Amino acid sequence: VGGVVFGDALEVAFHRLAGAGRTATAMTKAQKAMRASRMAGLFGGVVGVGLGCTLGLVNLLFVDENKASLLKLQALEEGQEFEFEVEVDNLANPGYTTVRVRGPDVDGVLASITASIASCGCSVVELNAGSRRRDEEVMMDSL
Repeated sequence: VGGVVFGDALEVAFHRLAGAGRTATAMTKAQKAMRASRMAGLFGGVVGVGLGCTLGLVNLLFVDENKASLLKLQALEEGQEFEFEVEVDNLANPGYTTVRVRGPDVDGVLASITASIASCGCSVVELNAGSRRRDEEVMMDSL
């Protein structure tokens, strides 16, 4: 976007850097109307935007995802306690096991619990999740 917005300003600056004695040759209306001139302008714009986007995304090659995740968890650990209470009941609903989890409201807890249940070959039949703000607990029931 910056290249498109500041394209003319950059062009003028580069002409000045090229030399004060040099002048840009202006195209005639007939030359600007030629298909080759329009295609060259379009190609130059596409290459410029592509190059700009590529250069802008190069920094993502240097991001260590594991370290970023670790830093996020450390930040959460400093501000919150991760004490969970797990209650398992086989008598509440015949034929099903009820699992109740209470703990702090942390992003990804529900996904982690259901993934763990699925990895053991079990199915989640019913799921209830809620949050109580006064004691910062989340309660999940799965049958």
